[in-house]
Amino acid sequence: MPAVGQLQVDINRPRTPFDCGLENGIRWYGSKERCLQELCAGGNTTNEWIFDSGGKRRRRNPCYRVDPFNFDE
Repeated sequence: MPAVGQLQVDINRPRTPFDCGLENGIRWYGSKERCLQELCAGGNTTNEWIFDSGGKRRRRNPCYRVDPFNFDE
């Protein structure tokens, strides 16, 4: 248990939608689809391709056509 005033961070939680296809993302959220729903909420879901900020490479957007409000569970 952390002391009062200390922040406890889980370092294993997926941080980006690109992590959803990895074993950790699937294990954390239960499925790739659920992971994408959580991590894409409020993000860019309309553009199929995006540019990363570092290398200016074009990448397929994992959030493309993800509906963060569709919870079938």
